Amino acid sequence: MIDMRSWKHRQVGCWLLALAAGCQPAAEHGPAEGHTGGEARGTPVPQRPRFQHLPRAYSSAKVHAARIELAFADARGSVQAAKPNVPAMALPADGETLEVALPAGYEALVRERLDRLVSDSGPVVTFRLEVKTLTAERTGDVRRLDIDLAITVEDESGRPLVRGSGNGNKELLGPPYDDAELDDLHRAACLDALDVFLASEGNIELINQNLGEDGDSPGSQH
Repeated sequence: MIDMRSWKHRQVGCWLLALAAGCQPAAEHGPAEGHTGGEARGTPVPQRPRFQHLPRAYSSAKVHAARIELAFADARGSVQAAKPNVPAMALPADGETLEVALPAGYEALVRERLDRLVSDSGPVVTFRLEVKTLTAERTGDVRRLDIDLAITVEDESGRPLVRGSGNGNKELLGPPYDDAELDDLHRAACLDALDVFLASEGNIELINQNLGEDGDSPGSQH
């Protein structure tokens, strides 16, 4: 006849020795239900942080103008048509790169930045913004957007004061991601390309310098 008290004491002793050695003793009744033995049960799946846009800071420099007019140009001939409730960054199939439209409300965001830059006194200045390329790309779980802008600032007579460019790109590794996050990424890349030019204090100084000078040669962006 087996002495149950003695058997339990031996089992407890085995557990204590295993714990002292830094090992986890094997379960008495095999692995728990649903556990395959490949990963520790309950291991959390790493989650990437949600995309958050940190826009470039603007200086206190102002354009010596009463108003800055905005003129948009987009001569691209192969822009992928937008689909209702489908983000531009969700349009490409895997391995595909597409020219896509500017994000909704982009013109209003550009105007808000231009209004922030004027000194409210002086001549009227025109800010010409041309979209050279704006592509959305998908490679596996990676979504990427690239934008290239051509920028010209002109005085009231149409004389170029400063010519420059704006470039931006954003990349997102997923999934998971939702439509709102893809839209945020699209908008952020396009705003970054604009802010590269407008947030440069050197560019604002160059515009002001050329506003006060005669001549036909526009300056180059800093």
